[in-house]
Amino acid sequence: MPLINVVRPDLRFWWHETRDDATAAPSFAPAQDQAFGEGTTKRLQHLRIGIVGASGTGSPVLEQLVRLGVGHVVLVDDDRIEDRNLNRIMFATQSDADSTNLKVIAAKSHVDRTGLGTTITPIAAPVESADAIHALAQCDVLFGCVDTSGGRFTMNVLATHYLLPYFDLGILLDAEQMGDVRGRIKDIVGTVHYLIPGRSSLMSREVFTMADVSAEGLRRRDPDAARQQEQDKYIKGMAVRRPAVISVNMFIASLAVNDFLARMHPYRKAGRENADVAAIEFSLAELRLTQDEEMAPCSMLAPMIGRGDRIPLLGMPRDSES
Repeated sequence: MPLINVVRPDLRFWWHETRDDATAAPSFAPAQDQAFGEGTTKRLQHLRIGIVGASGTGSPVLEQLVRLGVGHVVLVDDDRIEDRNLNRIMFATQSDADSTNLKVIAAKSHVDRTGLGTTITPIAAPVESADAIHALAQCDVLFGCVDTSGGRFTMNVLATHYLLPYFDLGILLDAEQMGDVRGRIKDIVGTVHYLIPGRSSLMSREVFTMADVSAEGLRRRDPDAARQQEQDKYIKGMAVRRPAVISVNMFIASLAVNDFLARMHPYRKAGRENADVAAIEFSLAELRLTQDEEMAPCSMLAPMIGRGDRIPLLGMPRDSES
């Protein structure tokens, strides 16, 4: 269906609906519209949303979007379900782990069983692959639920090329580094970034650096060289993964989805309008929830704004080889 979107702090969508396109609203639409605004469910039914990452944070994002009535979800993840995933992937079962099923296929089976009408397009490939990029480029909104700098960088670049709003979810465990209490958790913090093409980026917000992206690439291509560079202090720190705690993952997933809803149907109070909220940060130890304002535009991504399809894809030679 033809659709026009305007990507700003408030999200606006217009579409041309013919009689053949008309879709019956689900039974929960009146109650949902009462909470978030008239026509919310109808608008969500028309949207195609991309989620990259179908694990700890991606699975609760998917679950919420499906039960809100989103019409189509493109789900990208090339990983398989293991026993260690079962406590944090909402749709995963022991049978999936025993069969090492692909996460995106298990997710599609789960959503199909709900009977809520959401179409799932599973992409069992890395986000840098041509298949993933082409599928995500057709979406209206993107959610990034990955824990690598390289994946988040690719998502930011992709959203800039195709003029897509991008919600990025990031969690960090702050642990003691020294002494007998080494490893003890001091705080769990997280941020939902809302990124608009042509404005600030994850790089200009200092979420990570291009050195971090390069270091990850070296780890994948040459683990021995990466270990040597870590010893030589050229690469700082160790690989850090998201916490495998379902309550934390669901908390940040809900923040992200509610931020998305607030931008579709603005309901924030004066002084906290969408234009004033570029990111939402939380600290569970401090019981703190704060907003961050927009920063200066990212000069690195400026030449990529609205470039769309190009050869190589996203200007990255490795993508055309995927």
